[in-house]
Amino acid sequence: MLFSHDQRPLGQNGLGRSPVLQGQSNAYQIDNKLIIFSLIHDTELPIVLLQQNAVHHFMEKGVIFIVTGSKKYKEECKFSAKSIKHHNPNLPVKVFTDGGIQTNRFIDEVEKIDDRVHPLKLKTLHLLDSPFEKTLFLDSDTKVEGDLGALFEQLDEKDFVIGKGPLLEWSTGKARFLDFVHPLHFNTGVFLYNNSKASQEYLHTWNELTQQQKDEDMYPGHLCDQHYFNVLLEKGYDKRFGMRLGIFDNLVYNVRYLAYQNLSAAQKKKVLIKHWHHLNEPLYFKVLKRMKNRFYKIAKNKKRVPAS
Repeated sequence: MLFSHDQRPLGQNGLGRSPVLQGQSNAYQIDNKLIIFSLIHDTELPIVLLQQNAVHHFMEKGVIFIVTGSKKYKEECKFSAKSIKHHNPNLPVKVFTDGGIQTNRFIDEVEKIDDRVHPLKLKTLHLLDSPFEKTLFLDSDTKVEGDLGALFEQLDEKDFVIGKGPLLEWSTGKARFLDFVHPLHFNTGVFLYNNSKASQEYLHTWNELTQQQKDEDMYPGHLCDQHYFNVLLEKGYDKRFGMRLGIFDNLVYNVRYLAYQNLSAAQKKKVLIKHWHHLNEPLYFKVLKRMKNRFYKIAKNKKRVPAS
């Protein structure tokens, strides 16, 4: 099923709109677009075909956040928006949220969204609600460190621009850094897209696949939107839709914590988008937290020392 913007899915499987074409059970009306849904039998993945969009009035470019749930995520979002405006004062920022965030000099628009949907399904559900011709999506746990003009310019030649994640090893249960660039997988915490027909088809299909995932087997890092984004690329859906895919430098944009720790001092000066939790915490708080963790480890090790 596909969802109308004014009738969001409720519960695990979602509620779709009734078919709008008589005898056509897989056609749905979403706003002014006719969506035809079918299955590609050789891949068993959904494909969404869009008719030409009706005329919409978009702003040229801007940033969107989609953040719900815990207050800590919303505080991170506010901090990230502030960092955007510090370096890009004329770049509009819109936040989709279930509450707790208001417009201010850093956030230009806030749209209330339904939090009854699984929180890990909300991102793909609202990406096409962006009011911008060129959209930069940011996870809430990000910080912008400079001008983003050159990043948006990549959409002049591409429909969708994203970066690879770092290569990490998890055999011990704790991440260990191996390389700056994963050979296959992209990270969906930072990416850009335009409102071309190709990118809209890809985004709709990505959302459809994500919404079909069972809620009870979906948690951070497991069968979330990032997993399904990479599945679609592996199946060649970018080429199927004619979507021009661009890859930005993940040592400059969307730099993850362990990757950042392994950068040289010169490379760190070139970073424009950091991406990890607790960036919004003041320095003294981070120092106190490190001291607390260090004392905890010392105390824990002392307990392990056998009595003589």
